Amino acid sequence: MDEAHGIGSGRFKELHGEESRFSIINRHLGKVIAICEKYGFKPMIWSDMYFRIGSKRNDYYDPETVIPEEVVKQIPKGVELVYWDYYHENKSFYADWIARHRALGGEPLMGSGVWTWSKFWYDYEYTYHTVVPCLEACREAKVKDVFFTMWGDDGGYCDYDSAFAGLALAGELAFTGKADDCVISRKLEALFEGANYEAVLVLAKLCYMELQRVLWDDPLMLLYMGYLKTHDLCAYDKKWNFESMHKGFQDAAEKLKTVPLNGGSGDMVLAKCLVDAVLSKMDYAEAMLKAYPSENRREAVSALLLMAVDYQKKLAAFADAHHAMWKRHNKPFGLESIQIRLAGQMARAQELVERLQEFAAGRTNVIPEMEDLMTVMKDLDIQWGSWGRLSHGTIIV
Repeated sequence: MDEAHGIGSGRFKELHGEESRFSIINRHLGKVIAICEKYGFKPMIWSDMYFRIGSKRNDYYDPETVIPEEVVKQIPKGVELVYWDYYHENKSFYADWIARHRALGGEPLMGSGVWTWSKFWYDYEYTYHTVVPCLEACREAKVKDVFFTMWGDDGGYCDYDSAFAGLALAGELAFTGKADDCVISRKLEALFEGANYEAVLVLAKLCYMELQRVLWDDPLMLLYMGYLKTHDLCAYDKKWNFESMHKGFQDAAEKLKTVPLNGGSGDMVLAKCLVDAVLSKMDYAEAMLKAYPSENRREAVSALLLMAVDYQKKLAAFADAHHAMWKRHNKPFGLESIQIRLAGQMARAQELVERLQEFAAGRTNVIPEMEDLMTVMKDLDIQWGSWGRLSHGTIIV
């Protein structure tokens, strides 16, 4: 019953005419509950089935949403409503929505999130800024059950072992009301084969800057990094742009040179390879964005060939590390998605090297992708940096 907000329209409406979406949901849910009871199961559903239908904007978190009293009375008993929220950063919002759920006649389950989706590594900042106020509100409201989701949007390519650090943080907050890094570090080390909490956080504290977008960016078009050069971005109270991100990864690369590789909370070889690949690509992009508009263009761009080769090697090393991590943890299903993406990036990295060689040898006078980027860079508007939008220019342009 996930995200069935269009229920009652389409084919149903053609066959049966207009009917309240609330009524359809309640009737269907009653049948599901009967099946669950037959086999000894207790069902739960995400509560946006009700809150979104009650919103004129189809928004789960709409403060003006209205669920009529007659609908509330008809919600079948025996189902638990899950209040899921991985986004809000103030306690008062969670408190309000907990109360709204209780007004539906039952005790809600709280579904928070340890951020892994659309990430190669656990994201500390997104997790911390949402889990802390969520748990504070749940504690004050005496919510009995909270669980933490770890989704796999955009390909499920995260090293989920890195999220043990996030689960440890969430667990400490849930059971004690506070999170002492020293305590978490000792527990993580004891529970996960000598894992080093501080080492995991080196990369985890940078993931809010959406580093995967740098990898998805086409190395010849540089649309995303061109966008970063001319825009400031923000995640919760964290702001970043190309320069701050570049500096962050320079610092991370230095720190990761000396961290231990052992432990069961994240593959630190993978973390190092990821940071190296992102930093190498940003080094090249920064140099190219300076070199191409320069007066001595051919000489300046030709000097970047070694940087392109370096990126090519480090991207390949990351692809190998990611493949090894996947095989240790996962079934093969789904691997094809990330392999296709990284193989495409490696093909484009090879194309970059060959094109720079042609340019350096004087066989071409321009790099068409750079010509276009110089024209459109200030006007780029990249709101959602998924692989499909960044790996080629077709969708953006």
